Amino acid sequence: MARGWVITDKLTGIRIQVIYTTHSEKMIALSDFNALRVIRKITDGEEYRTICSTCEINEISEELANLLDPPAKPFSDERFLAALHIFTDEISEGFFADRIILVEGVSDKAILSAAYLSLGRSADDDGIAIIRTDGKTKLDKPAVIFKKFGIPVYVLFDSDKKDTKNNAVINKLLQKICGHPNPVDYPDGSHELFCSVKGNMNDYIDNCLGELKEEIYLEVAEIWGLNKNEIAKSPNVISSLFKIAENKGINFPLIYEIIDKVDSM
Repeated sequence: MARGWVITDKLTGIRIQVIYTTHSEKMIALSDFNALRVIRKITDGEEYRTICSTCEINEISEELANLLDPPAKPFSDERFLAALHIFTDEISEGFFADRIILVEGVSDKAILSAAYLSLGRSADDDGIAIIRTDGKTKLDKPAVIFKKFGIPVYVLFDSDKKDTKNNAVINKLLQKICGHPNPVDYPDGSHELFCSVKGNMNDYIDNCLGELKEEIYLEVAEIWGLNKNEIAKSPNVISSLFKIAENKGINFPLIYEIIDKVDSM
């Protein structure tokens, strides 16, 4: 279709601009990032008004570079665009969400989805996109981009205290992106716009289960016909684990603190 417009332009001298709107993440081409606009209705008292948000690729690159310690030289537009290959269809779903929770992996997404289910809620129905980036080093760019487009973002990541020094750099960067005034090397706990956990979310659940961990995992595995390693991948299965644990007096306060923070965004 684009080729047809170019031919028409050359033959007639008439400049043509094509604008399309979409609710499909598959229609988003980040190679044309500077042409991207997010249009949404917001409440203003008793009235609704429409806002159109945009940002330039150089703004994103400069902001990320300036948040580093020490500040770095921003990437060129071409180099930064090349780095946006991380924007899968799933990540692009964030452009259509009312609020976003960015997480590292499959288990993180399943656990948070399960927490909503255990409350009788659905993140999707609430306009909340729980998006996995497949790694902590891929959280920064989506977080900054979605914020620039005016979409509230909450970030969940592992503190990774026992790993390389580079994790401290990434941890501080993510805290700065989330507006935390006093970033530390290895944060722990929930905050206004981010949560960092020691180890990972599976470790957190295991610690909460304590001495009843094996008993509860076996009960869940028997109900669903799964082995232990498969439990952490399904929101419905994890939701049942939460209910069984809570019936035995076990709670998971950090997980529900995250939901409260997201509700407040």
